[in-house]
Amino acid sequence: MKEKYAAHMPFVDGVVFDFGGVMSHFPKEDWPIYPLCEKVGLSREALDRGMSAHRHEYDADFVNCEGLYRILLKENNLPVPPPEWFREVYLADSRGWRRPDEATLGLMKECKAAGKKIGILTNMSVEFFNDYFVPVFSCFRELADAEVVSGFEHLYKPLRPIYDLMAERIGIPAERLLFLDDTERNIVAARSFGWRGEVFTGA
Repeated sequence: MKEKYAAHMPFVDGVVFDFGGVMSHFPKEDWPIYPLCEKVGLSREALDRGMSAHRHEYDADFVNCEGLYRILLKENNLPVPPPEWFREVYLADSRGWRRPDEATLGLMKECKAAGKKIGILTNMSVEFFNDYFVPVFSCFRELADAEVVSGFEHLYKPLRPIYDLMAERIGIPAERLLFLDDTERNIVAARSFGWRGEVFTGA
C-alpha cells in the first residue's frame, strides 16, 4: 500500500473507491470514440470540452448516451448522424472503460483484510452499470460493503448529497472515511464535507 494511503489507515473505518481511473484504467490513446466522432465532424478537442461540461448529465441519468452525444453535436452545429452511429458510439465509449485495474483490486483486498469497510462511489450511467460494470467488475463489487452509483440516484460528484448518501449507506461518519478518486475536485469536495481524501495515483 502506498505511503500516502497507509498514513490514513489508523484513522478510518472505511475506504471508498471511485471507478474510472481507479478501478478501471483510462481508455487508451487509440480509443475508438475519437475517430468515430471525427467522422461526423466532432473534433477530439470539442469532444473533450463537451464531456467536461456535460458528462455529469449522462452519469446522473438525466440523458442516455445518445442524448449526451446529441447535445455535443448540437453545440457544435453538426447534423444528426443515422441511428447506427449512436449505437457505435455507445459501444466505443463504454468499451474504453472496461479494463479492470488489478492493482486496485489488490488494494481493496488489502484494506478489507485490515478490517476496513469498502465503498464504491462513482459517477456512472445506468446503461454502463448494467452492460459493463456488473459483468466485468464483479470481483470489485463482491468486496464492497456499500455502493452508490450516480445514475440510480440522479446525483453526481462533487455535489454533497452523493457523499452524504455514501456515508449513510456504509454506516460510517464522514470523518472516518477515506476517499480515493483520480479527480482532484472530487477529493477537494470530499475533504470539505469532512472526509479524508487522496487523489488516486495508482495502487
